[in-house]
Amino acid sequence: MAFRAASTVNTSDDDRPIAEAKTGDRRFQDQFQHQWEASALTLLLLFTAYALRTWRLGSQSFWWDDAYSTMVASRSLSDIVATIAREDYHPPLHYFLLHYWMRLVGLSEFSLRYLFVAAGVLTVAVGSAVGRRLVGPRAGVIVAVVFAFSPYLFYYSQEARPFALVAFWGILSLYFFIRAVDDPSWRHWLGYTAALALGFYDLYYALFLPFAFGGWLLLTRPTRWREFGRWLVATLAAFVLFLPWVPIFLGRASVWSSTMPPDNGPAKIVYWSWLDFFIGLPTLDLYGQPLPMTLLSLGAVLTFAGIAFIWRCRSKQPLLILPILAFAAPLLAMAVVSALKPIFHPRYAMPAAPGLYLLLGIAITMTTDRDRRRWRILGSALAAVSALSFAYGLAHLEFDPTYARDNYRGALAYVKGIEAPGDTIIDNAIPPVWYYYHGPAPTTYFPSGDYSEAHVVKGLNSLTANHPRLWYIQNLLIPSDPDNFVETQLRLHAQLIHEAWFGAIRVQLWGIPHPDVFSTTTFTPVTLNLADGLTIDGYAMNGEAKGSETVDVELDLQTRQTPSTDDGFWVGIDDQQGNEWGRADVRPRDANLRLSSGWTAGERVVVRFDLPIAPGTPPGHYQLVAGAYRLSDLAGVNVLDASNHPIGQRAPLGTVEVIQADHAQTDPKLTKQYDSAVAPGLILAAAELRPTTLAPGDQLPVTLLWRSTRPLNGISASLKLASASGQTLLAASAPVGGAYPSTRWTVGDLIREQRTLVLPANISAGPADVLLVVSGSPPIKLGSVTILAINRSFSASKLPTATDVNFGDTIALVGYGISSQQVTPGGQLTVSLDWHALRETKQSYHVFVHLLDAHNQVWAQWDGVPHNWTYPTSAWVTGEYVLDQPVLQLPNRVPDGDLTLEIGLYNPTTDQRLPASDSSGKLADDRFVLGQIAVAKAH
Repeated sequence: MAFRAASTVNTSDDDRPIAEAKTGDRRFQDQFQHQWEASALTLLLLFTAYALRTWRLGSQSFWWDDAYSTMVASRSLSDIVATIAREDYHPPLHYFLLHYWMRLVGLSEFSLRYLFVAAGVLTVAVGSAVGRRLVGPRAGVIVAVVFAFSPYLFYYSQEARPFALVAFWGILSLYFFIRAVDDPSWRHWLGYTAALALGFYDLYYALFLPFAFGGWLLLTRPTRWREFGRWLVATLAAFVLFLPWVPIFLGRASVWSSTMPPDNGPAKIVYWSWLDFFIGLPTLDLYGQPLPMTLLSLGAVLTFAGIAFIWRCRSKQPLLILPILAFAAPLLAMAVVSALKPIFHPRYAMPAAPGLYLLLGIAITMTTDRDRRRWRILGSALAAVSALSFAYGLAHLEFDPTYARDNYRGALAYVKGIEAPGDTIIDNAIPPVWYYYHGPAPTTYFPSGDYSEAHVVKGLNSLTANHPRLWYIQNLLIPSDPDNFVETQLRLHAQLIHEAWFGAIRVQLWGIPHPDVFSTTTFTPVTLNLADGLTIDGYAMNGEAKGSETVDVELDLQTRQTPSTDDGFWVGIDDQQGNEWGRADVRPRDANLRLSSGWTAGERVVVRFDLPIAPGTPPGHYQLVAGAYRLSDLAGVNVLDASNHPIGQRAPLGTVEVIQADHAQTDPKLTKQYDSAVAPGLILAAAELRPTTLAPGDQLPVTLLWRSTRPLNGISASLKLASASGQTLLAASAPVGGAYPSTRWTVGDLIREQRTLVLPANISAGPADVLLVVSGSPPIKLGSVTILAINRSFSASKLPTATDVNFGDTIALVGYGISSQQVTPGGQLTVSLDWHALRETKQSYHVFVHLLDAHNQVWAQWDGVPHNWTYPTSAWVTGEYVLDQPVLQLPNRVPDGDLTLEIGLYNPTTDQRLPASDSSGKLADDRFVLGQIAVAKAH
């Protein structure tokens, strides 16, 4: 396509770019040889945008949001308003438009989405017109390209939600504002007011857009008060038109919250929206992948460079910076709002999109102008990165099933294909079921109301009273049953007949043996005090415990007082050596779906776990253990004895019998897969060792997964640690299978074995190989590790208070210091401890530091490996001194008066404390008191 100087083109004032009409600057006259060429290309791009948006328009199912819009819009106008006032967080315009649209075109996915396709194509057309007015015909074409192929605009042009309309109202208000600045006619300001008001009635975040226009006037024309007054009147008129809806808006905004609020702070709003703006895929994992991360980073840098270039041109054409403000002002306003209301999704950032795509098109146009050769690299790079980003996003939106809309159409077709008279349906997605299912079975959203096991049991018994079969349609991405009470009840008391998956949607058909089959859990009573805030009053285990499967575990909790933090809970099974064979963690919620900091004193909460048993776990008796930790920093919560004295951070609940599993294949989670014969009848299926960087005294856990192919006699295997020169640094031999030796295996058994190598304190530093030797067979290399060197001290530190307290015959405390004798609520206290190793030990003892009141209640504590978990006692050599400085964080509520500061050492496997004795050798206690700490109120 040929270009020539704009001076040879004869245009009217209405068609001339504002840059030429107002400034006469020829460099801005970047025009086509003939105006009709630009018009023809723009029409071609509009057709392409239309074809792209209608291609496969009805191929994907309605997902929750599409179906919700259709369901609400099918009601009367008064019912639409009542529904929004009761449950929605969006204004009503798109519902009203759909209400009348569906009466014209029907209810198919294609026809209902077509309204938003039209909005998407009109957005491209108006965007092109704005670019043409600001810079010239070439800019109009390039802006049309950006708008037409933006994956963000494309995606929401194929969805029956308000977002495509929001982009249209936004670019339309921008167009009328530019026309009004050029020609302050009442009809342009009227169009501006109408576009703004329609945007307000489509998305609340559109309320921020007019402030970009006012900001532009104040920034570029601070003395033209008459012009500012026109904008103010036109903008206030739009807000006045919105006034009838303000009471509903304020009512919904006041309750705009979530029982499970995401972490959507201001910074996340910006980079999450940028991901969707540039690639169209709101998946934050893309920031960890090389290609999209490169595109996003380059796109951001080049876009800012384009903004800088446009900013340089502001003196000759001030309107060029308007798209920058139209992009930045709404997005930054949303980021500010997120500090108060963190519920956000990039689709809500649609009011900022027209400004961004307009400035991209203008920046590409102007930097690739033939009179700006030194800027062509920037313009070409911005165009190339934008094209690659858009192509990446469009390809994934169209062909990657990860980004396909939820397939409720397939799920409900599956139900209709095999349903029978007497069936009933429960689901967690009312709108899609309403749209796609029109069969005889009653449908119920479940669970609803108070969320508890007892409520779920009562509901299931009521819903299945006269129905022998129950359909359960569940979108697993919707957290309607976070503790999985429904599935647990079905698994324990009903029979699974059919199960099918449609993406994230699971469809199950359950047979109900008899009425009132579902029942609440019967708990085995226990009494475990967790930091004097919560108690575990009972536990229950349902189902068989065997390798490669999960078992249902439930805890009956009661709050003594409202916890000051949100807590997580875990359960696991341990053997007698303390090895863990399965663990499950949950963030429990009460009947109102509140985390623990929202629980009230005396409230009971049932917490449910799917406890996985590791593949190959040998049959036998294990211990069921439980504990809790703060979600804020993952610090463990102390278990207290009857005297409110800390006894560790894990507590035994009872005994679990694990039975032999059916012949499993392997454990794919283990990093090393072998399936190699290492002795007659014995196969090493898989193995794993972690971590790979260690220091003297550290433990190296090694997991071995064996399989037998014939009856076996006793077989031994050695684990060796060999240096790079082949020297054996450490060796340990034990029977294959450990506590469950190979003589007890049956043919085909998959047996897991856990071994631990404890590195001696004096082991040589450097790289080392971990070798497995079975019955004299050639060694098998399981992996490599790096052993770090340690800088040791053999002289005592100079601390304020010298002492001589022995803990057992292993470690002595020779001095200590306290950062302050007085603390305030919410403050910190640092304790300096100078330990002296009396002899070497293979045991990694934990240090505890507690602040207790007169009733032995712990108000602040630190428990763990010395040096903030980095220097275990098993690494200390005889005569070594170790300076440890744990920090205690006090809660915001601490009683006034004196607290006792105590320290000690204990075995974390048995929770047994080391006895403390003075210099005379007389047994003193299992702790050592450093003194009293005064608590003063904070000023």
